[in-house]
Amino acid sequence: MADYSLLVFAALLDATKSCLSRKLGRYADHLRVALLLNWVRAELCTFLGFVLCVLTDKRIIAPRMHDVALIVLSGLATAVFMVSWLLSMKESTFVMLTVISAASCIVPVLLSSVMLGERIRIQHCFGILILTFSSYLLSNHNRALKGKLTLRGVLLLVTVFISEGLQSFFQKLYMFTVPSADPLVYNTWSFFMVAIIIPLSVIILRKGKTDITAKELVKKNMGIIIIMSFCMFGVFFLRTVIAQSIPAAVQYPMSNGIVILVNSLFSTVLLKERQTARGIIGVVTAITAIAIISQ
Repeated sequence: MADYSLLVFAALLDATKSCLSRKLGRYADHLRVALLLNWVRAELCTFLGFVLCVLTDKRIIAPRMHDVALIVLSGLATAVFMVSWLLSMKESTFVMLTVISAASCIVPVLLSSVMLGERIRIQHCFGILILTFSSYLLSNHNRALKGKLTLRGVLLLVTVFISEGLQSFFQKLYMFTVPSADPLVYNTWSFFMVAIIIPLSVIILRKGKTDITAKELVKKNMGIIIIMSFCMFGVFFLRTVIAQSIPAAVQYPMSNGIVILVNSLFSTVLLKERQTARGIIGVVTAITAIAIISQ
């Protein structure tokens, strides 16, 4: 029961992070700016992780090659997810993006079944199919509000789906394959990798300069960035902690269903996004899918 309480708390942190990211979506037209904002978040998460490791007397040492491989893969997937999520803000509705992100649970569920031998029951498959149908309904809702998705928008949503799904799977793979696995150390090193990968991307992508100075941008949004960083580190840490005790077919769909519910309320009440019939049905079917999967 305690693990499910952690799952709910992680989902609420995730929803808070997602809602705050909407505030930063105004800069999503500029790739370099999106990279900058996420680099600052990664630096803060890394700093928080190292501080917690020191306070809890964790040994931050060079991990083994197997651990390094997972950390690099996790860092790469996380970096791609963070940037693609922010860029997607301009291409789709907040609810649509939330459900696509939630549907990414299909990736760790399938990979955990194939590679880790976790059993997928019939209701899990049924729930995942309903969640997929919910995504279809919300794509129509998105079209009604913002018009037909562009090719760029579709590619960004696919990138969000794959990168978040892989990031979630790497957490579980680490907990199952690394002796004496430590979630705090793992996530600290993962964010450290993100903090390295994003600056390299900025150096490579020399195009797309904007009139927004880095100093002004970070200063203006520092409060939001700090809160998002705390939420993000908490989400990743808690999800890694419960990865061994709750099957992927339950953990990720159930967590993402809570996020869908909270973000749907947020988009309607605070963002004033108009709700269509298909949008409402899409959210309801997504929540129904989560209820079925969590049985």
